[in-house]
Amino acid sequence: MLSQWDVLNSGNLEETLQTEGMVVPAEKQPIFLDPQTPFKNFLVENGEVVEKGTPLFEYESSHQEEQLAVVDAEISRLESEKENINFYIEELVRMKANFYTIDVFSQEKPEVESQAAKAVEAASLNGLSLSLDQTIAEKELEKSNIEETIQQYETQRETIQNGMNGLTIYSPVEGTVTALSLELKNPIMSIFSKNTIVEGQLSEKQVEKVQLDMPVKLYSSKLDKKITGKVILIEELPLENAALDQPSFYRFTIEPETEDEKWRVGHHLQAKIILAEAHGVPIVSQKSVVKNGRQAFLWALTEDGTLGPLKKDPFNEDYS
Repeated sequence: MLSQWDVLNSGNLEETLQTEGMVVPAEKQPIFLDPQTPFKNFLVENGEVVEKGTPLFEYESSHQEEQLAVVDAEISRLESEKENINFYIEELVRMKANFYTIDVFSQEKPEVESQAAKAVEAASLNGLSLSLDQTIAEKELEKSNIEETIQQYETQRETIQNGMNGLTIYSPVEGTVTALSLELKNPIMSIFSKNTIVEGQLSEKQVEKVQLDMPVKLYSSKLDKKITGKVILIEELPLENAALDQPSFYRFTIEPETEDEKWRVGHHLQAKIILAEAHGVPIVSQKSVVKNGRQAFLWALTEDGTLGPLKKDPFNEDYS
């Protein structure tokens, strides 16, 4: 006779991998000095926040031919970048033109299943269309910024030709100036982007379990709440210090969905990578599970009133 039994409730389960990560800039833009052109002075300081197009440093006003060559090289680079953006925008517009609107009630006698499927498909296409519109708008803004920088260099080219001032180099991105080299060693400075990501290391065993786009939960004592994200990069090659006589580690990158205002570059975070999820599965207390070798099961009272073992593995097989 059963002396005690409970109703089997359902819930959600997660198989996770616990690791660590550190907040780092999403982009690191090195700025190089032309060693053939005499340097004049810096126009920014270490740690200064700059916008795209902010003057960074300038060359001497002499050696006009060399300065014009540098300006022309910058203009050529920006024109090429602008051309690539135009091509990308054209591809996005062409992709959007291929979308078609689905009228889920266009058939005279549509089946319920067909209506539901077409409704889901229409919602998906509408979502993709909105996403493309946003990407196109972002690229148009990026192109506009490039055109403004090109105009700055064009104006500067005329100034140099008139022999009035030296050549000024502008920031190609927005961010924070770091590693300013007073010894004028290349790169003469770097600009860290405002956006941040989280980088960590995976062991040889861990890297075999983690895949791109796996969801991640980030947390630390400095955060008021957990931040969700996903794995966006797993490097194929081990870190530079890999050696035969020690285990290898592989760098991986997490893109957070939002950034906490308390985050600083260099902050260490705990990262919980979700390897597998099971939704709406029976949840039982661990003490109720009976183990027989490598198998795990529990005794359950079935609908027909019989008592039998119930296999347990929510990630690999159904309960039976």
